[in-house]
Amino acid sequence: MVVTLGAGVFLTTIVVGAVSLCGSFHLMERPFLRDVIFFIVAVFCAFYISQDHKVTLAESFGMYSVVDILNAFTGFFYRKNRSS
Repeated sequence: MVVTLGAGVFLTTIVVGAVSLCGSFHLMERPFLRDVIFFIVAVFCAFYISQDHKVTLAESFGMYSVVDILNAFTGFFYRKNRSS
């Protein structure tokens, strides 16, 4: 889990910072904010799940559901705002 956490922090901080320093770069705020918020929630859930050193079916289904619901809502709002 530590490797996954390190990779996620690396991607959301170092890579975005390096790309923005290399030249003209426009960050799409909504997708980036969505990804960062989901990363924070996923890390919290992973730490919570790892406290008992086992993953139940309900916990794994819950994590999958969160990803699916988040993608559905952001897709809906993106299409709604794009058509306006």
